[in-house]
Amino acid sequence: MRFQIESDSRVIQDSWSDPTRFGLIFDRHVDRIFRLVTMRVPRQDAADITADVFERAFRSRHRYDITYRDATPWLKGIARNVIGDYLRAKRRNRILSLAQTHTEFETDSVDRICASDAAAMISGALSLLASAERETFLLYALDGLTYTEISRLLGVAPGTVASRISRARAHILNAEPDLRRHAPEPRISTGKS
Repeated sequence: MRFQIESDSRVIQDSWSDPTRFGLIFDRHVDRIFRLVTMRVPRQDAADITADVFERAFRSRHRYDITYRDATPWLKGIARNVIGDYLRAKRRNRILSLAQTHTEFETDSVDRICASDAAAMISGALSLLASAERETFLLYALDGLTYTEISRLLGVAPGTVASRISRARAHILNAEPDLRRHAPEPRISTGKS
């Protein structure tokens, strides 16, 4: 006899009448969402932001499209919105206070310095991309979404996702030739979620 795990869509649908069932969605996905959040915000804020993601997901669970068995793309989309809200608020606060600095510099870490230099180069190249290409590339490179998940999240064809990522990657490598020697071969990730 094979044990079969309930799909996320089934659990979310059950949570419509029994809200405690949503705890299973939290248990299944909290580590993945926390990792995603820590890539974009300071670690000390990541736990609160992750909690906000699941709080928003819980409040909007009645709008979940149950034809999607895996809730990962939905949760990552919510995380993207919460992170965006957080970053906009940080920018507003920074402009008001002007005293805040959000980056730390560790003089004893050569790796951190190199990563910082690469991040600055990539950031500059990313800022020159069209917003659709930049968003698609970041969903793929930072959030680790597959082409199919990005396609679903942005409402575009998987081929459009592939084209945007390819153009973004080429633009970044052309804008910053020093990155070319460290760039891995692109991974084709169209796997089903």
